[in-house]
Amino acid sequence: VQAIGNLTLVISSRRGPHLDRFREDGADIIDLDDDSYKQDTLVALDQYLDGLLQEPHVRAQIEHSSADLSQNIQQIVTNSKGNFLYARQISEAVAHGDLDLVLQGKLPEDLDEIYARLMSRLASRFDDDFLDYLYPILSILAVARDSLLASQLAEITGIQRNRVNQTLTRLRPYLTPRTAGTQQAWSIYHGSFAETLTSEMHADSTWWIDQDEAHRTIAHFYLAFGEKDWQAMDDYGFAHLAWHLGNSGDVEQRELLTLIGESWRYARRQHDRSHAGFLKDVETASGVVGGLPYPERLLEPVRLGLIYNKILESQKKIPEAAVQALVLTGQLNRALQYTEIGADNTEKINSLRTIIEPLADRTEPALEAIRPLFEAGLRMLEVDPDHRFLGRFLSAVPA
Repeated sequence: VQAIGNLTLVISSRRGPHLDRFREDGADIIDLDDDSYKQDTLVALDQYLDGLLQEPHVRAQIEHSSADLSQNIQQIVTNSKGNFLYARQISEAVAHGDLDLVLQGKLPEDLDEIYARLMSRLASRFDDDFLDYLYPILSILAVARDSLLASQLAEITGIQRNRVNQTLTRLRPYLTPRTAGTQQAWSIYHGSFAETLTSEMHADSTWWIDQDEAHRTIAHFYLAFGEKDWQAMDDYGFAHLAWHLGNSGDVEQRELLTLIGESWRYARRQHDRSHAGFLKDVETASGVVGGLPYPERLLEPVRLGLIYNKILESQKKIPEAAVQALVLTGQLNRALQYTEIGADNTEKINSLRTIIEPLADRTEPALEAIRPLFEAGLRMLEVDPDHRFLGRFLSAVPA
């Protein structure tokens, strides 16, 4: 939702009365799981499926199928439980000629069962190629925190690049591409699909993915850069190595705690140009110490806490001239990291002048800087309505 003057722009994939109710409620987000929208969602699903049945290729497939989809519309709506992804998978099955496979004499009980049937078909169709090529790439994408290039998938899995390209083509119905420069980066098309792939309920299936092992594969690939040159590692490795270690099992969690030290801090600082990423890694490490034996369970939180607080204290000592230099060289986000305002740290409001004054003659950058600072000030007012934020804010803004 976006307000443009007196016009409110609402982007939605849904038809029906949702938007009218939303406009009346005046909320920023429509919670489609809310009971008040349940009937509307079922009506919209019914309309979607009716429209699907009017498509010529759908009618042609139904005529050659042992299942009559038109007789199952109401059951599809019921089984979907208001989830459009269920209906989408039925639609995808029709589009790819897999209607009989998905129905198998009866409608799947839920989205998980649809995914399970499709994956069983995929594993059977490609036989040995599935375990040799499709499975390793699916495993990485199922636990990845961001989309990955084909070149990255080739390096992490050790599969030849041409084979990776072929595999991504075979997996295309289950993936979402994202343009990354001149290349395509890939991710699992929806979190619900990844949940099915890694669910313990399917541990006896050929296609089941051990998510600990998948995290471990990614973590070990990126950890190896530490023995050579951290700076040769890609952006994904810097951003998510710690997280993958934290989700890989006990041995790798200990490796995460070992990682949190001066060498990794310096590498992240050199790559990110700030300590923000390293601090997030310290937080990730703090989340795994509960599984350590004594006395490490007591000592590690102290060590991590000292590291965290030492870095925060060092950031408070950044000279104003240095912050202004960051602003003037276009590094506004880094400057804001050193002047963060919180409801429990209101004295930093004076840093507004540090950020804004160098931008006095540059209208757009100044507005970009003011916006997050002003939003932080509004959060102060929510905590303390009598806070004298507004006057201090306006006094910091150059005329």
